[in-house]
Order: sequence, then C-alpha cells, then structure tokens
Amino acid sequence: MGFAKIDPYPMLNMDSSTPEMPTADLLVKDNILAFLFNSKLIGTYKTYSVYEKQGLEFVEQRMIPAVEALFLDAKPIANLYLLNKHFRTSKTI
Repeated sequence: MGFAKIDPYPMLNMDSSTPEMPTADLLVKDNILAFLFNSKLIGTYKTYSVYEKQGLEFVEQRMIPAVEALFLDAKPIANLYLLNKHFRTSKTI
C-alpha cells in the first residue's frame, strides 16, 4: 500500500463516481465513524478502547482488590514462619 510509519492511522479514503456513495478522505477514528453514521452507511455504533476490550478495567477494579484481600490475612502468618527466629548462632573455633 505504500504507507510510511509516520502516516496517520486510521484513515478512510473513499473515491466513488456514484451519487449514492460519497467521497471521503478522513483521518482519526471519531471523524471516520461520524462520517459513516451521518452518511447513513452504518447504524448506531459504540467503540471500546483497548483498556475495555482486553479486560484491563475488570482486572484493575475487581481482580486486584480481591487478590489483595485474599492474601491480606496470610501475610502476617507467612512473615512469622518464614523469618529465621529463635536460633542461636555461635562461633566455633
């Protein structure tokens, strides 16, 4: 296609000779979706960010607090048993 790394993305380039299909040369996702909606080429739309699509919102808001609450009571017990305590050290000659 001949695109360079610095070319803007996404882009929409429509070139049509029929009156039913309007011509367009647009950049940026919101402009493209607004044009398609206003031209009656698509119906209502809702876009999701990568944050929402990959479930990162769910992980940060639900999973991380749940795991932290689960291990909250186990930390003092683990610290008690994992630290070296009650051992005498002596130097042998």
